[in-house]
Amino acid sequence: MLPREKFRLRGVEILTLQELFALVLGYGTRKKSVFSLAHDIAEVLQKRDLFSTSSGLKFRRGVFQELSKIGLGSVQFMRVAAVLELVRRISSGRLGIKISKPADVAKLAGFLSTKKKEYVYGFYLDINNTLIARRQLFVGGLESVSLHVPTIFRPALEVAAYGVILVHNHPSGRCKPSPLDLNATKAIKEAGDLLQIKLLDHVIVGRNCYFSFRNIVL
Repeated sequence: MLPREKFRLRGVEILTLQELFALVLGYGTRKKSVFSLAHDIAEVLQKRDLFSTSSGLKFRRGVFQELSKIGLGSVQFMRVAAVLELVRRISSGRLGIKISKPADVAKLAGFLSTKKKEYVYGFYLDINNTLIARRQLFVGGLESVSLHVPTIFRPALEVAAYGVILVHNHPSGRCKPSPLDLNATKAIKEAGDLLQIKLLDHVIVGRNCYFSFRNIVL
């Protein structure tokens, strides 16, 4: 079955790496079929172990030079380069997204509203309120968040973030904060102050609602 037919019938997640690149390329060259080119691209990326880290695509020097030797046309090369750059930006969180108000956070964290478990995420921003990284920090709630302050602030140090926005969902769908939510937010803010990393907000996401601690604790 051709990749386009598999994509249409069963979704993109069932496609192999080779088939995904065949769709990106669209066509072959005089010397190689689109599947042969896609196979060579996948082989280069796998040989260089670019998909080995949990943080996403890991670029190494010489990747594009090696891809240029495969025989891609200029348009095809730009398509592949664009895909790899998109993956790099998504994996690092550097998408140029501005966060200026709690509604922006709630929109970005909307995927949490239907989760059956409680998830805690950290959104890490630069001094211009631009998102530079997003990390899943905990699964299962805030019970011990105050005891794991390094887990929250370590990514901020890694990406030289100005501040962090903490986000978690309530599986019940309600957004009303609990005493635990309030106490954890206070503890995290105090730890951030000591580290000179600002806790810019803590947002609770529910079904069709959100709650911000910005004007209460911060």
